[in-house]
Amino acid sequence: MRFATLLSGGKDSCLAHHVAHQWGFEPTACIVVRPEDPESHMFHVPNLDLAAAQAEAMGTPLIEVTAPAGEGIETGILVDAFQAARDEHGAETIVSGAVASEYQRVRIERAAHQVDVKTHTPIWHKDPVAILDLLIEARFDVRFSAVAAWGMGEDWLGARLDQTRRDALVSLQERYRVHPGGEGGEYESLVLDAPLFQARIVVTEAEASFQRDSGRWRVQAFHLEPKAG
Repeated sequence: MRFATLLSGGKDSCLAHHVAHQWGFEPTACIVVRPEDPESHMFHVPNLDLAAAQAEAMGTPLIEVTAPAGEGIETGILVDAFQAARDEHGAETIVSGAVASEYQRVRIERAAHQVDVKTHTPIWHKDPVAILDLLIEARFDVRFSAVAAWGMGEDWLGARLDQTRRDALVSLQERYRVHPGGEGGEYESLVLDAPLFQARIVVTEAEASFQRDSGRWRVQAFHLEPKAG
């Protein structure tokens, strides 16, 4: 099965790509959607330049589209992108990192149906803590690019997901009902390295800003560094 991944730059889409490859699927393209609406409910917004860099790091062709603001227009852009994946790269299915959002999953499926391609959501409804464990075990380099939850202060911004942060998220879930996977908007993530990357993303300049109870980590400069072996 040849597939194209709807890539956001975050942990879930990168993990979905990884799992689909483990299933024996063949990656043919990555799709990056740049929403004009900074508050888009459909698409990831921060650090999208690095999503394109992830595709390059994997040696996978990139389909990049801009989505004007508006729910119907955003979904229509997906139709165009999925058709390009099918016609130009032979994709038979679209892989996405949807975990719990019916809003996203339904719209992805609707767009795929219009161009007669399948959809796969490899981590749909998976235990969020198990997802964190898999990311750590597989040595993904996942950074926290935004936080907005009780107990997640400025020190989380740019920090790597490791066992200590994983345990902290479990503790925050118990104390404040923070979703360990960030599905309630508690945090956003950015992947700098993954098993399928032929080069790692090296951040050389970033800016962290934190006000009251939320903050963002914005990457301002980076480069790809080939991995040994």
